[in-house]
Amino acid sequence: QLSIHRFAKHFSLFLMIFSLTLLVFGKAWMRTHILPLAFFMFMFPLPELLRRKVTYPLQLLSSYISVNFLSMLNYTIFREGNIIQLPNATLSVAEACSVLRFLVALTFLAAISGYFILKSNWKRLVLFLCAFPIAVMLNWLRITGTVVLADYWGVESALGFFHNFSGLFIFCIATML
Repeated sequence: QLSIHRFAKHFSLFLMIFSLTLLVFGKAWMRTHILPLAFFMFMFPLPELLRRKVTYPLQLLSSYISVNFLSMLNYTIFREGNIIQLPNATLSVAEACSVLRFLVALTFLAAISGYFILKSNWKRLVLFLCAFPIAVMLNWLRITGTVVLADYWGVESALGFFHNFSGLFIFCIATML
């Protein structure tokens, strides 16, 4: 119930900003500035219920793609839910690695880049929609790299510096894409 209350506070703040802008500047100004005002939605965290509903399926998708890819490369690997088992290690695709945070940041960058760089609305929409497959694909590569590293050099090396650096590196690549 606390998360619903928190979401209601955030959403009401957004509605207040939107309403005050409409009241002060009028409908004509609002029509031309609706998209910049919509960027305020990225400031607020997702509702807890929605986040929970989306996170686990994204964890499963990421681990599923990684395990299938590594199986095609003749890795001895097994997946049960979001747990990936190697002969000498067990890894878990954690909630933070579900691609959701990455996706929110990437969709924001796509939306803001499209707004300032692209003139056509259909190009803006395509750029925005490309954020999801790019985020999933690069998260899959990150998980695959982590699994390969854990298999060769141990779980400690895969989850230390490499794990943190790979997140930053992958996000830079996603931004370029």
